[in-house]
Amino acid sequence: MIDVETAQRGYVSTGELSFLDHYQNSLGQTDSAVANLVEIMADNARREPVIADLRKQVARTLAAIQEIVAVRKNSGFETAQTLIVTGESRRAMEAFRDAITRMKLDEHRLLVERETQSAVSYHSAVVSGILASTLGICLSIFASVLVWREMEMHAKNTAKLRTVNKQLADQ
Repeated sequence: MIDVETAQRGYVSTGELSFLDHYQNSLGQTDSAVANLVEIMADNARREPVIADLRKQVARTLAAIQEIVAVRKNSGFETAQTLIVTGESRRAMEAFRDAITRMKLDEHRLLVERETQSAVSYHSAVVSGILASTLGICLSIFASVLVWREMEMHAKNTAKLRTVNKQLADQ
């Protein structure tokens, strides 16, 4: 958008056709940039009004700039200068910049929300992992104690059985 505005100013102030070429190229790049931005932002339904406002501001700004270029082409510098003095193109560009600023703020807010959600998820996963590991260790210790007690009881019973067998054998 800035390139479009710069090329328009260059053409209006000098009348050089090379600025018109740059202006035409910049118009195409602006359309592509808006389409890419819309595609990037399309993942969230809450952004639809923001996207609609951006498209409106781009169209308004481009219309004001195109009008000035057409007037300069067809009616000359003085007429274009009079149109510029009305301030419509400046107001349109300010509204466009305001829309971009609102989008940046909204994107920053979304980024902070997502980072917060990510941090909460990460901490939940870490806590869950620690709890699961602790529970696994506790269950392993408990099972080991039960096996050890069973082995100890088995050894005592075996010793008792040997003693009883020995006593029976001695009688």
